[in-house]
Amino acid sequence: RIQQGKKTCAANTHNTLRAAMSNDATKKQGAYGKIKTHKESKISQICRLDEVFSAVTLLYIKPLSSNLNSPQIQETFNKPDLEFCDEILGKVSRSFAAVIRQLPAALLVDVLIFYLVLRALDTVEDDMS
Repeated sequence: RIQQGKKTCAANTHNTLRAAMSNDATKKQGAYGKIKTHKESKISQICRLDEVFSAVTLLYIKPLSSNLNSPQIQETFNKPDLEFCDEILGKVSRSFAAVIRQLPAALLVDVLIFYLVLRALDTVEDDMS
């Protein structure tokens, strides 16, 4: 029963997010574009060799693998719903998406859906003002 409830919840979240995103998929959330985030020049950022090395390592040498492909998750949840949630996660979160994808299979989908629902609620609250 619990697994069926999770499948239904994932499907409902999928449909709600798809409807919300269909209006304008390019619309940014929160304060993106409103607040300047970097005050340092690109040259000074590139001069931090340890950070550049870490970024290159994570992007090209040893990229993180997602636990969404674990057998437990693939057998339990609808694959198109998971793909949609993972795609939306990548659009709404750059850094936290990697953290969510590394969670153990028992937590990953629950945290993924919970995070997306909270982001959707935050967007609705931001648009009400």
